[in-house]
Amino acid sequence: MLKYSLYLLSIVLFLISCDKSVSTSAADVKVDSSKSIVKNIPINDSGYEFSMDWPKELTDQGVNPTIKYNETSGVLEIFAGNKIQIEVTDEAMSLNDIKKELQGNQMFTYKFHEETDDGYIFQAVLPDGSTYFYNFLVQKTIGTTTYLFKNRDNEEFTLRDIKLMKKIAASAK
Repeated sequence: MLKYSLYLLSIVLFLISCDKSVSTSAADVKVDSSKSIVKNIPINDSGYEFSMDWPKELTDQGVNPTIKYNETSGVLEIFAGNKIQIEVTDEAMSLNDIKKELQGNQMFTYKFHEETDDGYIFQAVLPDGSTYFYNFLVQKTIGTTTYLFKNRDNEEFTLRDIKLMKKIAASAK
């Protein structure tokens, strides 16, 4: 009986850990059934106009994005569970200026893990050498608007999650 109870408990814990309850507010999401990739997620909300690709690994898990405009902060939020939390602003500051601002921070130094033409993956390092959260920034100019995509502040993400969010953001067009 104990063996059965442990087995049942492990199944329940597994199902709880699979957060697939997030729904999408992007009604026009198109599915490419030949590759099981959700593509061309159109976003047209409060002046934000672009589309993004949704990765196969999330599609396969049944994880869809929720997209909402936060009127208080003026930020477009794209999220799916705890692993994907992207914030978008129409920021015109260059990536080099943002990097200089980060390097001028008195509390942290920053280790840059990846630098591309359109963004960075970086990690905060405390004065004692211990590392802090991973972060990403992607800047895309779509039409005449320059958007800055980043992960939600003060949230801890794995490097894998950050790379996935950067991939989603970099697909904006």
